[in-house]
Amino acid sequence: MMHYHDTVKAIGLELEKKGAYRFFDLDEEDYHDIYDIEYTLDSDLDLIGARIAIAVGGPTIHVDTRTGTISLHHGTQTAYWYLSEETRDDVDSYFRELYEMRRGA
Repeated sequence: MMHYHDTVKAIGLELEKKGAYRFFDLDEEDYHDIYDIEYTLDSDLDLIGARIAIAVGGPTIHVDTRTGTISLHHGTQTAYWYLSEETRDDVDSYFRELYEMRRGA
């Protein structure tokens, strides 16, 4: 289990260091793939968060802007890393921009 904690910790520290715009930027040499983005909307259809899949299969890893976590799931094992508020806000802003561009707003 410690291996999985080390994995989410390494991702979290890298995200904290680089910021969302470099972490997910396709122009960067060591960017992270985005396999899926789940947007959560409220009843007024306002965006309240995003859940980004950066690894799928085994293990599956998500960055969640609502909970401010990086979560890893593999079989029955899980590991979590909590982002700083500043980093959570940075990632949230990045995906809000993507959402607004896709909506055409």
